[in-house]
Amino acid sequence: ERRRLRRHPRARARGPPPAAVPSAPRRAWWHIPCACHRTSLALEGTSRVMEQPILSRGRVSDPRPVLPAGFKASAVHAGIRAKKSKLDMGFVVAQQAFPAAAIYTTNKLVGAHVTVCRESLIQSGGLVRALLVNSGNANCSTGQEGIDDARQVQRAVAELVGCPPEQVLFMSTGVIGARLPMEKLLGALPNLVGTASKRGLGDFATAIM
Repeated sequence: ERRRLRRHPRARARGPPPAAVPSAPRRAWWHIPCACHRTSLALEGTSRVMEQPILSRGRVSDPRPVLPAGFKASAVHAGIRAKKSKLDMGFVVAQQAFPAAAIYTTNKLVGAHVTVCRESLIQSGGLVRALLVNSGNANCSTGQEGIDDARQVQRAVAELVGCPPEQVLFMSTGVIGARLPMEKLLGALPNLVGTASKRGLGDFATAIM
């Protein structure tokens, strides 16, 4: 009589391993904060797996974010904010003027920088060489004096960078109803422009918050 062999209940059937099922690509969203009115831009990309960010994998010695080639950034404490440890003015500059676009608020009440930036983009044909952003003071509800202050800062930055004033966009965010501390702001510009580097994006982001 032929003897039947019983398979152990824990034994697995032998055979070729199951074919791997390809995972569907997942969407990755990168949000870029803007200074004016806390607007954000979203850039959509696709990746096979949402992995750990490259900058935190230990592949580089400096974990700070890097700007695209040709761009530099920096930030300083100009004295607009009370805390000396708080960065309150950020700067981004390019090797040459680049095409730019802006989205403006629909509010009836706008800061002086909105008026000046709108005029500058029209005059420059949409070309921008440098961005300057301060926090702690919105330069809003300051009348013609606020507009004149914004233009003065714009001219000062353009002189340090070496470009036409209309290629500099100066933006402000913070308290409404107070004029900018012009002496402090203008005094901080040479150091701000002189220390710009490709590793300055993190400080810039901190300064505009």
